[in-house]
Amino acid sequence: MNRWIVLFALCVLALLWPIATAQNNQPEAVELDSLIAQKQYDLAIQLSEKMLSASLKDRNWASFRENFKKMASCFSSEKRYEELDEFAVKWLELLPDSVRQSHVVAAKIWNWRALALNLQGDFVGSIDAYQHAIRIFEKLHILGDDLAFCYKNAAQIYIRRSSYELADEYLMAAISVDTSKRYLASNFGQLANNAYWKDSLELAFKYYQNARAFPDFKRSTEATLNEVGALIFIQRGEFDEAQNLAQKALEFYRSDAEKYADLTLRALTILADIATRQNQPTLAERYYREAAAEAKTYYKFKNREVAKLFIETGIFYENRGQTTRALELYQQALIQAFPDFNSTNIADNPAIDNVPLETQALRAATAKARALLKTASAKTPAALRLNAAHCFDLAFAVATRLRHTYGHDADKMTQSTALRADYQSATLNLWALWNSAQDKAYLTRLFALIEQTKAQALADALQQQRALALTGIPDSLLSQEASCRLEAAYSSKELLEVTQSGDSAGIVAAKNRAFLSQKTYDDFLLKLEQQFPKFREFTDADLPTDFALVSKALPDTAALLSWFDTGDRYLWLWLHRGQLSAGEVLRDTALDQQLSGFIGLLADLNQQQADPAAFLSQARALGEKLLPLDVSPVKTLVIVPDGLLNYLPFEVLLTAAPTQNSYAAAPYLLRSCAPVYVWSAKLLTVSPLARLGEGLAHFAPFAATSRNDLSLLPHSLADVPESVSADQWAGAAANSSAFLKQADQFRILHLSTHAQVGKSGEPGIEFFDRTLRQQEIYALRLRASLVCLSACETGAGQFAGGEGVLSLARAFAYAGAQSLVASLWQVNDQTTANLFSGFYQNLHSGMSRSEALRNAKLAALDAPGATKAPFYWAAFTLNGADGNVTLPMRWLGLWTWMLGGVVLSMLLFWGWRGRRKVVENKVN
Repeated sequence: MNRWIVLFALCVLALLWPIATAQNNQPEAVELDSLIAQKQYDLAIQLSEKMLSASLKDRNWASFRENFKKMASCFSSEKRYEELDEFAVKWLELLPDSVRQSHVVAAKIWNWRALALNLQGDFVGSIDAYQHAIRIFEKLHILGDDLAFCYKNAAQIYIRRSSYELADEYLMAAISVDTSKRYLASNFGQLANNAYWKDSLELAFKYYQNARAFPDFKRSTEATLNEVGALIFIQRGEFDEAQNLAQKALEFYRSDAEKYADLTLRALTILADIATRQNQPTLAERYYREAAAEAKTYYKFKNREVAKLFIETGIFYENRGQTTRALELYQQALIQAFPDFNSTNIADNPAIDNVPLETQALRAATAKARALLKTASAKTPAALRLNAAHCFDLAFAVATRLRHTYGHDADKMTQSTALRADYQSATLNLWALWNSAQDKAYLTRLFALIEQTKAQALADALQQQRALALTGIPDSLLSQEASCRLEAAYSSKELLEVTQSGDSAGIVAAKNRAFLSQKTYDDFLLKLEQQFPKFREFTDADLPTDFALVSKALPDTAALLSWFDTGDRYLWLWLHRGQLSAGEVLRDTALDQQLSGFIGLLADLNQQQADPAAFLSQARALGEKLLPLDVSPVKTLVIVPDGLLNYLPFEVLLTAAPTQNSYAAAPYLLRSCAPVYVWSAKLLTVSPLARLGEGLAHFAPFAATSRNDLSLLPHSLADVPESVSADQWAGAAANSSAFLKQADQFRILHLSTHAQVGKSGEPGIEFFDRTLRQQEIYALRLRASLVCLSACETGAGQFAGGEGVLSLARAFAYAGAQSLVASLWQVNDQTTANLFSGFYQNLHSGMSRSEALRNAKLAALDAPGATKAPFYWAAFTLNGADGNVTLPMRWLGLWTWMLGGVVLSMLLFWGWRGRRKVVENKVN
């Protein structure tokens, strides 16, 4: 009985102990609140540290969390963000490992640390801290305000970097986890702001209206919504409404000018923009001066918002013809954006070896470069143009750093498109320097710049694959990487399918799954970067664009012809045997019409058959313009196209005037050399990975049956001749599952099928059961030396400035295929089979890929019949690496040759013996 009494007493004591402890701590808690209320922050911090130590000792995590929050608010109130960061690191290290890895207390501290780093301008560190907090919240399945706050603030940093796609995903995630709906107005406002900067005005307005549907938001949120609304209404041409909203935002920001200094600058800049658009320059100038005064008052150190203000003010003066004043402001912007640069001399620029991860640094450098060129003329000293060239180099170096932080190719392509005009200006500037001085250094620099601008996302993907293969990552982690990557691709495919179905509830769920699977993959890659420094070195490094390295990669029998569309002309660079030369083809409306007309004519069989003379005449006229040098010494011509030239198979151009109106006898470029196309010359410097597959896989899903409205391809089985051994999947066996399972096992992949090029939905390649979407192809990791896409328009697609044509062929290159044979227009089933059969026979005989395709086309021209028009043979081009590829022989063929060899040897032996006997008899 006594035991039960003792046990009961112990239970009561256990229940009362937390209450007693809380009561004992209550005076300290009251004192702490009093000190904070009196703004005696140093004393409050000392007391909170004491209380934190006690809470840590007792493992009273609720008390610990509350006390840390109060201490953090003390640092934050006095803007002592560096000290807040130090204290956060200190207390994270003091936490037990289990708590630090997966407890809400650690997530809260990471959240505060992220905020401190953000406010110090350390956006990289801030993102990393928010990611730590997010991982813990998600691991504990904790939804609500805290997780929504992390997603929202991380998204804001991504917007600063112009990583708009990732920002959108994080904002959508913030909305989905915000169970209290506390941040909905703010997040929809950020989505509106993001859409505005992506030039999606209609979507921006929709998000803005969604944000306005939540009236119970804070005044600060309302002010930022007013600011976003003002930007949108400016673009809609509704200046009165824009001005009203901007004034309201400014009024609120000025109610606490020190706290909202950066937002005050933005509001004043918006008002200045409105005044400028309404032709009120005096009023606009007044707003800019007010903003400058605010900046001088509240910013004693360098700040990106001040850099942004100087850029916007400089643009205002530049547009009014005051270029000298604009240059001064751009120089001030460079000072604000580059940490270690302080010169006000326009002739000086920051060093290029330590550029910041900051969009305003990019904007300041390009703005200064453009202003310098605005004052340039034919008599301009080279120093001025060299200054501009240096500024462009600075901008592109910043862009490269930013690009390596982007998790989405869409953001990389958006950046390339946004910089296209600057790439063109930088190229024309170097072209002018070359023309004035004929200094080869300018030409090699021009070559590097042009190749730097091309196929950036593709090169990054190939670098990542090389990093995974060459940096010593264990197979277990490589297997995890593949699993995460494929899951992200599957979720993306699922999202596309659900979106097409129109199921709104399903779309929300699919978006969430797609986001989480992609984030899991991104987190895994980040983990690899942290564990394997060489992996990060690989992924952060661009492929070299130096012409000497490219020249070394070219055999003496090959020449490189690289094109760049500057807007008013096509520049060409010719590299052969280490010598670099250049020229230009002026681009005007007549040339554009000539090019587009001829490209359209290539796909029009009826027109070609009706008027061969007209076709050959156009082919000769374009040949005279686009084949600048004598190709007779060249066996292989490597072509890097740009702009409209991406859709032109150069082999149909004529090197001389035709002597008769005959397609068979025309002097095509094809008769002089073998063309090969590459997305960028820098890709030639990439040595192939050693892990190649074996054999040839042939997929022909529609040889005998079909589905939906897809036509039969009865000749598709004949693409691969009987003399070549191939593992074949035909009909129902040629399904997407079989391909995905087998694709990474083979050295050669041949797909005889149909393709979707994106005219109605996402591009994809057809299998018997379904369409394999482009996103799924991107996620593959192929070991193929050669992929042949025997389908319509697999080399066609949308042109993305700075990236190239976003074709299915490029998707397979992205997946690791070393070279592709793909088509530029809709092709004929039978002539395609004849072409590929000849191609494989040529490969089998030992020809290189380019020579094999060239000779297959020449054979089509020489063969009897009426299929001589370029429509039949010119659609397929070779993209990527050249060189030989080993084809497997059929065993029957091999045994036949072996048996024939044995029989021949025996006959020779018998003949030799018979002759020997005759000689012996004569001697005897």
